[in-house]
Amino acid sequence: MSSETKEKLLTSMANASYYNASPRDLESLHAESRQYLSKAQHLIPEEQLLGLLEQHFYLALLTCKDSEAKLVLQRLTDRITEDPSRVAILKAQYIEATDGPEAAQKFLSARPTGDLRAFKRKTVILKQKGDIKTYIKELLRYVEEVAPNDSEAWAELAEAYVSIGQYPQAIHALEEVLISAPQASNIFARLGEVFLIEATTSSPNKVTSDQLTLLIHSAQHFLRSVELSPDYIRGWCGALIASSKILAWPKLAAEESTKYTKISKIAKKQTQRLIKTAKEAAISDEDIAAAKIIIAQYEN
Repeated sequence: MSSETKEKLLTSMANASYYNASPRDLESLHAESRQYLSKAQHLIPEEQLLGLLEQHFYLALLTCKDSEAKLVLQRLTDRITEDPSRVAILKAQYIEATDGPEAAQKFLSARPTGDLRAFKRKTVILKQKGDIKTYIKELLRYVEEVAPNDSEAWAELAEAYVSIGQYPQAIHALEEVLISAPQASNIFARLGEVFLIEATTSSPNKVTSDQLTLLIHSAQHFLRSVELSPDYIRGWCGALIASSKILAWPKLAAEESTKYTKISKIAKKQTQRLIKTAKEAAISDEDIAAAKIIIAQYEN
C-alpha cells in the first residue's frame, strides 16, 4: 500500500485522533488499517507494528466489530510478553465494551496493587459511572499508598472534591500538586478559584470574617499565578473578582482598602489589555469570552 496510508495511520496512532473521528471516518480508517496490516505487517518494525495493532484493536471496538477486536487482542497478547500491564488495559477495554463497566472494574481490581495503569483505568471507570465517593476513595488510596508524587492524580482528586463541595480537601490536594510543580501558574489560579468558591458559596450576598480570610487567600493565589505568568488572563480575572469582593467588606482597614483598590485597578487594566491582545498572547476563545463577561461587571 502507499506510503501516504502508512503516514496517515502512524499520525492517527501518535495523536489518538480516531477517538474524536466521526462514525464515517472511523469506518474508513478501520478499513485502511485492516488492509494495510494484512499486506504490510511483515515490513513494519516490531514496536511500530504493536502500536498499529493496538490502534486497530480500538478501531474495531469503536466500529462495533467485537469479534475482530478479540482476534487482534489475542495477537497483541501473544506479542507483548514483557509488559503485562499494557495487555491488561487492552483486556479491560475489551471487557468494558462487551460486558460493561462493572465487569471491567472487577477485572482491574484483581490486578496487582503496583499496576498503575490498571489502577488509573479503574478510577476512570468509576468517574464515568458518576460514583464520585468511591472514585475519591480509590484516588486517595492511590496517592497515599501507591504514588504519592503523582501530581495528575492529586489534581484529579481536587476536582472530585470540588464537585461535591468539599473545598478544604480540594485545596489540600492542589497544594500537593504544587509540591511537584511549584511554579504551575494554572494550579495557583485554580487554588484562587477554589478559595473564591468556598468564600462565596455559603453566603453569596454578604462577607463574614471567615469569608474575608478566604477571599484574601484567593487574591494571594491569583496574584501568584500572574507573577509566574504575566499574561495569564484567568489569574488577572480572578484577582479582579477577589479584590473587588474584599473591598465590599464594611470594616476593611484603610490600609487594606488602599491596597486592594490598587490591585483591583491593575487587574482590570491587565485583563482589558489581554482581551485586546488575545491573539498575540495565544489566549483561548473560551478564556477571552469569560474575561469579557467579567470585565462587563466592573465597567463603572
